[in-house]
Amino acid sequence: MVGRRCGSVAPRRAGTASSAFETGRAGPRIGSAGREIAQTRALVLVESLPRGTVLNTAHLERADIPVTGQGDLVVARESAIGRRLKVHLGAGQAPLGRYLDHDWPVNKGAPVTIAGGKGPIRIETAGVALEPGQLGQAIQVTNARSGQLVHAIVTGLNKVTARPNIR
Repeated sequence: MVGRRCGSVAPRRAGTASSAFETGRAGPRIGSAGREIAQTRALVLVESLPRGTVLNTAHLERADIPVTGQGDLVVARESAIGRRLKVHLGAGQAPLGRYLDHDWPVNKGAPVTIAGGKGPIRIETAGVALEPGQLGQAIQVTNARSGQLVHAIVTGLNKVTARPNIR
């Protein structure tokens, strides 16, 4: 095909770089020619796991992996164990946060402690979460005693603080 004109494509000149299609080999990666890629020690999967698997200690080990493209890397074993995979992951892959179900401090239907008060006065009561919530997120809970709907902010594991009732 060298030297033949095909449509508006100019013929290839001798001595120019060839594409992977013509040579059958992949070209060098852009930006990494001759440089060592930075590595970090992180958790990786020991075996391939299907979507829906709940991670446990037998599924994880520590290994060196490239730092590039690992923005939401799960580094603590405690934060990965017990979480469900949202996608299939192969052996040796790092469990990124986007591959795992949320680790909610408050789950829907879970009993919560509703706190309120100001200054030295603090009142706590039991409630039930009507929706899941991350730390700092506003959610709705019901007061277990009165059954009233309470708007609250998630402050910890199964703990919320009542928001002021301003209309």
